[in-house]
Amino acid sequence: MNTFEEVEHWYSGIKPMKSKHHTLEDDIRPIGERRRKHERIVKVNDDKYVLGVTGEYSGHIPNENIYPLITWEREGRSREFVTIRHGISSHSNSVINFLERYVPYPMDYGSQHIHLKGEKYYLPPSVGSWVVTSGGAYVMQATEYREYLFERKQIRHDLVVWQLLTPRWLRAKKLVDKETKREYASAIRDFSDWACIMAPVLKGGISEATKVYDITPTPEKVRTILRRYDDTQRVDLLTYFMADVMSSTYMRFNDSTRKWEYPEQFTDRNKFKTQINNLVNTHCDFYKHLPIRQENEDEV
Repeated sequence: MNTFEEVEHWYSGIKPMKSKHHTLEDDIRPIGERRRKHERIVKVNDDKYVLGVTGEYSGHIPNENIYPLITWEREGRSREFVTIRHGISSHSNSVINFLERYVPYPMDYGSQHIHLKGEKYYLPPSVGSWVVTSGGAYVMQATEYREYLFERKQIRHDLVVWQLLTPRWLRAKKLVDKETKREYASAIRDFSDWACIMAPVLKGGISEATKVYDITPTPEKVRTILRRYDDTQRVDLLTYFMADVMSSTYMRFNDSTRKWEYPEQFTDRNKFKTQINNLVNTHCDFYKHLPIRQENEDEV
C-alpha cells in the first residue's frame, strides 16, 4: 500500500470478522491473514486510516486498543501524509515484521532504520508499557510516541517525492565530558608517562587469572590516586588497568613457534596510553550520557 487510495481500497476489500468474540459492528479487519487478527487496518474517518497491532489474544480486543504503527492521512484531495512509529521495544519481532511489510514504497525498514533514497532515519522505540485492558487483554500503550511524519508528493504521474516533516531522531550515546576531564589533564598525563615506564617491569607478575592488586576503583578513589603521585595504591591501580588490558587481548598463532601466544603488550607507548586513557574515562566516570533525542534538541 503506497498511496492513500490504495489503503482505502485495501480496507474496503477486507470483510469484517464475525465470531463469538466479534460482531460486524466491531469492524475487525485483519490487514493480512485472517488468523492474524492482531494485525489490523482501522478506518478512523474518510481521511484517516491506521495500520497497527494489538496484543495476541484469543478474546476480543476492540480497535480502540490498536497500537498505531503506520497512519495514513489525507488533507483535501491532493495532500497525503504518513506517520511511522516503532513499538515500545526495539526488539519486538512482530512490530519489526509488520514495518518491514507495510512501510510504503520506496521506503524500506531494517535495523531500526527507515531507508529512503539512500538516507537512513533512526526509528527509536516509543515510551510506554504493556498494560492489561478491562477485558483482560495485554496490549501496548504509549505515553510518548517517537515518530516520523512524511508527506507524499505526486510531482508527475511517474515521479513521487517523500518529504520528511519532522526532525530526525538520534541514538542515545555517551561522550567524554571534556570540561570535567580538563581538571585532571595534567594528572592523567603524568600517570600515563609513569605507567609506560612501570608496565614492562610489572607485567611479568600479572595474570588474567591471578588478581595481584588490592583496589576497588570507584570514581572518587581513581581521581584521588591520579592527583596524588605518592598514593600507596598507585601501583595497584596500574596493575588493575594492566590486567584489564590483558583480559581484552586475544591470543594469536605464532607461525615460527607453532604456538598460540599473546601478542607483546605494553611496549607500544602510544597504544598503551590510549588504553590507559579509555580506562581512566570509564573508571573516573568522565562520560556524559545523551538520551534518545531529536536533532534540534540541545546536546548539552
